[in-house]
Amino acid sequence: MMRHALLGLLLVSWAPAGAAELKCVWSHKSQCDPKASCRDVTTMTSGLLDVEARTYKRCDRNGCDSYAAEVVRAGSFTTVDLIGRGVFVKLDDDGIATEVVSLGNTVLVSQGLCR
Repeated sequence: MMRHALLGLLLVSWAPAGAAELKCVWSHKSQCDPKASCRDVTTMTSGLLDVEARTYKRCDRNGCDSYAAEVVRAGSFTTVDLIGRGVFVKLDDDGIATEVVSLGNTVLVSQGLCR
């Protein structure tokens, strides 16, 4: 119990001052399929990370879907894991981030910034 409280305090103190949510904007996206090589794709998705509430929203032109997230800080990196969904985001202290999403056997890798 104490470990979770300390982890929560660390995560809240890590988030930029005044930032209720960090918006993740992807500047590069690749799609990898089992029977084809990885290729660049264009999709209009973004993410919203609320460290304090431990939620991650994946957003597209139809709106946002919100998910409970496990948020773990290790060294200079924060990992956001949507347990059981095949989705995780890893970001560094500068907000440089990578989102990995598995859809069936297809993997989408998005890279950009969370601010």
